[in-house]
Amino acid sequence: IVMIDDFHRMRKFCEINMKDGNRDFWVLFETPVKSRHTPHIFTGNQAELNRMFFEDTLFGEYLELFNLPCLGHSDAEELFSLLCETYGLEIKMDISDVIGLLGGSPYYIQNFVQAARQSSGALSEENFWFIYLSEITKVKTFRYWTSILKTYIPHFDLRKPSLRFLYQLSQRDSSDILLSDLPEEISVKHELI
Repeated sequence: IVMIDDFHRMRKFCEINMKDGNRDFWVLFETPVKSRHTPHIFTGNQAELNRMFFEDTLFGEYLELFNLPCLGHSDAEELFSLLCETYGLEIKMDISDVIGLLGGSPYYIQNFVQAARQSSGALSEENFWFIYLSEITKVKTFRYWTSILKTYIPHFDLRKPSLRFLYQLSQRDSSDILLSDLPEEISVKHELI
């Protein structure tokens, strides 16, 4: 089995680093996938993968696509504990109360445990909060979400109003949403919309 995580980055890597017509080097994966001799598993940003597999090529007709849900609470705890054990990180707190902050995302759990490992050899409640706040405000998870924001909202001036807009949408009951009123509520100029 060939497993490639974040396959959408392969395209960006090829576009930036490959010269002389090799910018679509990632398309060469189509031939082994078509042959069905070796199973391939690709993960990555769903929108980017859909564009790569269905818009830019017909690669997708040979793939079976599915979304992986986030881990349940007990599975997230188990993964967290397993990673801590693997990295030799001692847990000196009850993680069941805080594991929900990581949303069941294996990516977030892995990032957090790696950050905790670099921070200290033991995970207490005090350094949990320090590591968590650091992770979501300036380290790997923050940079990941910032890069996604930059990808989809390339104009810097539009990022803050867009985030305010999304926040307002997330705070409302869907039956209460009046899109015509939102620009006034979140102080977005009409010309930006």
